[in-house]
Amino acid sequence: MSRIEVSDLCKSYGDVDVLHDINLVIEEGEFVVLVGPSGCGKSTLLRTIAGLETSKSGEIRFDGEAATRLPPQERNLSMVFQSYALYPHMTVRNNIAYGLRNRKIPKPEIAARVDRVAETLQLAQLLDRRPGQLSGGQRQRVAMGRAMVREPRAFLYDEPLSNLDAFLRVDMRSEIKKLHHALGKTSIYVTHDQVEAMTLGDRIVVMNGGKIEQTGSPEALYDDPVNVFVGGFIGSPPMNFLDVTVSEKGLKLADGTAIALPRDLLQNLSSAGDLTLGFRPEQVKVAADTDAVSMCGTIAECDVLGEDHMLTLDLGGKSVRVRISRSAGWEIGSTETFFVSLADLRFFDATSGRRINSGA
Repeated sequence: MSRIEVSDLCKSYGDVDVLHDINLVIEEGEFVVLVGPSGCGKSTLLRTIAGLETSKSGEIRFDGEAATRLPPQERNLSMVFQSYALYPHMTVRNNIAYGLRNRKIPKPEIAARVDRVAETLQLAQLLDRRPGQLSGGQRQRVAMGRAMVREPRAFLYDEPLSNLDAFLRVDMRSEIKKLHHALGKTSIYVTHDQVEAMTLGDRIVVMNGGKIEQTGSPEALYDDPVNVFVGGFIGSPPMNFLDVTVSEKGLKLADGTAIALPRDLLQNLSSAGDLTLGFRPEQVKVAADTDAVSMCGTIAECDVLGEDHMLTLDLGGKSVRVRISRSAGWEIGSTETFFVSLADLRFFDATSGRRINSGA
């Protein structure tokens, strides 16, 4: 069993609070990703679960049993760090086996475990090499092997791929995902890379300022962000945002540019006051659909992304990103009309940034 519960967890460094009332349940076998900007508290939360940091208040439980005051060595968790932390003078075999030897595991069992892990991670041919003879990806697999061989209750990953180049990160993400499916172990993974979070996580925890902003599946966070922060952090490129006010006929930007809306939607928004309108670049279309709103903007920039173009439009003095097929044939400087389905529009309170249920 490996269910992890965090209840009302707070953490401070002196007078500075870095975690605020964190409540999180990670079910057995889940792969949960903690994501957020630098300094949001995600690594601190991971290290507190591991016992490497002490909490100010709150509780941590493993399978219902109190673990808040357990020392790290008694929590039976394996951690993979950003730095590989391999012993350069030891072979791969000895690096993987090091922790087992310290725990006085019998030699035959150590050998069997190391061979089993090496086979899983495709390291069997590298067991007699030293870290200096390995590539970055191979070193990371050795670090993962050292965590796996302990047969822990859960794996904790603290930005393990940040030292790798872009192409190798993609390969290693795939390997980690396959490994999780094969082992079925509870995993908590920290990253600042939202693409990494979206591709790896069964569930994503978005953190900001030491708090959890939203927890949910990658699809839920993409489709239904609870606030402007989540909408702007999840998605690449992020959601477009326009500050608008509600008028009798629709929405108005600060410069007076109008966006017409259906009467029933306007009635739902009539008491909302100042709003922030959000929609994603890839939800913009070049042809009108049923139940779509139109917006007119001037193309300021065009980035070529192979089959697609990423356009930056000037809409009433605001920049809007649009991802469209290059077959649309739009050119810089031209003024074009584009369309967004009503179902893809998201409305947020302009002051709090919280999502408003528009009924669209």
